[in-house]
Amino acid sequence: MIDRRKQLEQLTTNQLMDAVKNYRQYGYDDDVRDCAIAILEERGVHKGQLALSGSLRNDAFERATDLYNSFSKNTTIALISYFAVPIVGLLAGLTDSLFLTIIVVLSVFVFFIFFIKSFLNKWEFDKIVSKYNNETGSTWVYWFIGVWLFFVLYFYYRGHMKEQIKYLQ
Repeated sequence: MIDRRKQLEQLTTNQLMDAVKNYRQYGYDDDVRDCAIAILEERGVHKGQLALSGSLRNDAFERATDLYNSFSKNTTIALISYFAVPIVGLLAGLTDSLFLTIIVVLSVFVFFIFFIKSFLNKWEFDKIVSKYNNETGSTWVYWFIGVWLFFVLYFYYRGHMKEQIKYLQ
């Protein structure tokens, strides 16, 4: 940590403020951030000033990351139920089982619930990211094509969203 502190002390005040705000994007842990804050305080820049200037936290990055994680969870559950519908539906048709038919109906219900939740995550994510990279979101494409080609869009949007988070520095 002593070597890290020496490296941080060589940075300008603006560079330290950037490191505090965007520490997660740079792959720093909380200890590095805390050390940078301590150095800034030694230079006369206090936490209150960092907060007022918007340099204490990158709220857009934090919110976008939370939305991405929620999107990933919701789409994974939707994908599992998406594939369960035809598989269990085929078994229900072959065996004429009421239990399997109920499972199919529940799988369809679960798919749509988590598909809608992931759509809302994507929509809010696009609103945040579009402020920083001037790219219009493709959320409606996700909605209209996603029901039919969900397994394709699942992989595309997860990668695309992860890439867009980089714009939030």
